Amino acid sequence: MDGARHRAQGVSLPSRGRRIALVLAVVAVLVAGAPTFASEDMPVPLPVQAAMFSKIFAYVRTLDRQTVRVVIVYPPEQRAQLQTTVNGLRQAFHDAGLDAQGVSSDQLAGKLGKGAVAYVLPEAATPGVLDAVAGAKALSISGAPALAEAGSVSIAIGIKANKPEILVNTQRLKTEGQEISSQLMALARAVG
Repeated sequence: MDGARHRAQGVSLPSRGRRIALVLAVVAVLVAGAPTFASEDMPVPLPVQAAMFSKIFAYVRTLDRQTVRVVIVYPPEQRAQLQTTVNGLRQAFHDAGLDAQGVSSDQLAGKLGKGAVAYVLPEAATPGVLDAVAGAKALSISGAPALAEAGSVSIAIGIKANKPEILVNTQRLKTEGQEISSQLMALARAVG
């Protein structure tokens, strides 16, 4: 049923902001009971991150939701140590309906074409990676809130009062040529 029919029948549909708030509430419940790959650097479980980012992408004006590909960036020297995390993220994004692949930071340049979103692991947040992402005008994201606070990524997900929190670094967004809706900003904490 479309919105006009719902209104004609006296049924009110929630606004976009309320839908986001509802998603965040559901995610908060999931965070409480989800199996976790979380660490101090990335406090939100990987499946919850992927579900949230999938919803967030709809509010990034410069991103074509139909062509989104998540590129999970890791340092080549830590491939073995990070393989479980990279595989967990790939699966979580796949489960959220998004294409995702792990990419070594030394192979990143060729992977940042149209629709690419760079998920930057904390260990991969080097000046070379950050410059490559900004140069490609790709959106950078992470499950490490400290990266958004430091200006290394545009959007991160953290935890505040045992609930997921969206952090948006407005300076980094500008550097990457990205624009997000005011509806998302109303739900996020602006940093930088």
